Amino acid sequence: MENHAEVRRQLEPWGELAGKVVMVTGASSGIGREICVDLSKAGCRIIAAARRIDRLNSLCDEINGISSNSSNESTISSQEIQAVAIELDVSANDAAIEAAVQKAWNAFGRIDVLVNNAGIRGSVHSPLNLSEEEWEKIYNTNLRGAWLVTKYVCIHMRAANQGGSVINISSTAGLNRGKLPGSLAYASSKEALNSITKLMAIELGPYKIRVNSVSPGVFKSEITERLIQKDWFKTVALKTIPLRTHGTSNPALTSMLEPWGELAGKVVMVTGASSGIGRDFCSDLSKAGCRIIAAARRIDRLQSLCDEINSNSSNGSTKSSQDLRAVAIELDVSANGSAIEAAVQKAWDAFGRIDGLVNNAGFRGSVLSPLELSEEEWEKIHKTNLRGAWLVTKYVCMHMRAANQGGSIINISSIAGINRGQLPGSLAYTSSKEALNSITKVLALELGPYKIRVNSISPGLFKSEITEGLIQKDWIKNIELRTIPLRTHGTSHPALTSVVRYLIHDSSEYVSGNMFIVDAGATLPGVPIFSSL
Repeated sequence: MENHAEVRRQLEPWGELAGKVVMVTGASSGIGREICVDLSKAGCRIIAAARRIDRLNSLCDEINGISSNSSNESTISSQEIQAVAIELDVSANDAAIEAAVQKAWNAFGRIDVLVNNAGIRGSVHSPLNLSEEEWEKIYNTNLRGAWLVTKYVCIHMRAANQGGSVINISSTAGLNRGKLPGSLAYASSKEALNSITKLMAIELGPYKIRVNSVSPGVFKSEITERLIQKDWFKTVALKTIPLRTHGTSNPALTSMLEPWGELAGKVVMVTGASSGIGRDFCSDLSKAGCRIIAAARRIDRLQSLCDEINSNSSNGSTKSSQDLRAVAIELDVSANGSAIEAAVQKAWDAFGRIDGLVNNAGFRGSVLSPLELSEEEWEKIHKTNLRGAWLVTKYVCMHMRAANQGGSIINISSIAGINRGQLPGSLAYTSSKEALNSITKVLALELGPYKIRVNSISPGLFKSEITEGLIQKDWIKNIELRTIPLRTHGTSHPALTSVVRYLIHDSSEYVSGNMFIVDAGATLPGVPIFSSL
């Protein structure tokens, strides 16, 4: 058997971040400081950038003291330094930011990741009382500064031909569901930052530079501690926030930047598990320590999968019921409610609990115009993709609620279900997936009080046995080269399996009602230039 460290390395390739150089702006306090400390523990070299150099030096001394295991920090050589401080005001002029980025790059000779965390909220003012001075200050910090720092860091990344990752710390205020009165400049700057994120992902993808944003809600911190203690704020949390809680930056935010622990003890049910992505999920989660309930119509294939998982989980040739890591449950998600309820009961009884449900069963159907689509095919697609996902979730969550244990529901949707991913000939499939995304959000609202999180994943085109022939076609390669920012198609592992693991793990306890798009940026371009294909 492989040793523990090697197994962990294979399951969580991002777990060992040694050698990565990460620049964090706004690093002198709050979330920025916590991100620096957390990433340094994961093995990263840190470039801490902010205006308050005294606080940065204190942070870097703390990190370097940890990394050196020495009580005498003066003995640390330049080769042993894990963190450096860079004075940077992101609201400064172009030349000052360029010079600071050059100094940051020179510190370790590279930057692999940039976290644009610097930001200010400003005062609570109506649009009629907001001053031009405050508007400029907020926009120069939150938006222009993020662009300029990214610009100069990515110029270096491009010249070094190394690729990289840019992470913009945005806010729920920048989402179409997060606006609050008195935040005109702040909210609009964060929505503009989200737009910048998408456009940069398109433009920088060819250089293997990924750009994403994280939109936090209200988090417990020194800054918000007094606010969260107010009675009216507690009332808001109890009556309007589905999960009835506010998070802390560690692990809610830092876990998206670091490894999360093993999943030993978690019981996960996966529908559509007999082949493809569903089978991949089962195999991967079993390696992470989960007990697997593999559900599908083809029981022979399920049994083969479970035999494989169970044989890999033990050195012994005989196995008791306590040793089983995977069980097969025959389930047709397009069946009637009573049949699905009975299958879920059997699934629950297998291990006495279910912690995570992956609604993966799905059916695309034929490529037909709306005028040629039959009612029979419409019913089959919607019963499988939509009604089935709801009913399986319903009966699993009734057990979760009765057990007062909480849990995680993950709906496998598709980029066809987002407002920029529709394709001709897919009326029933596309509408079923868009409806599944809506179900995800409403379920998150309704089930949050029971500590049940609900999220969806929208994959693009992935390399698999089913798509292998398609991906080899010249016209698909032309699309990939001309319209997909990262110029590639993914494989389910680790692109999808890693997201599933994160959403099952307790470190995602503050994440619900979200849709994770995993498509190499394929749906970002608004209008594909078909004439160039």
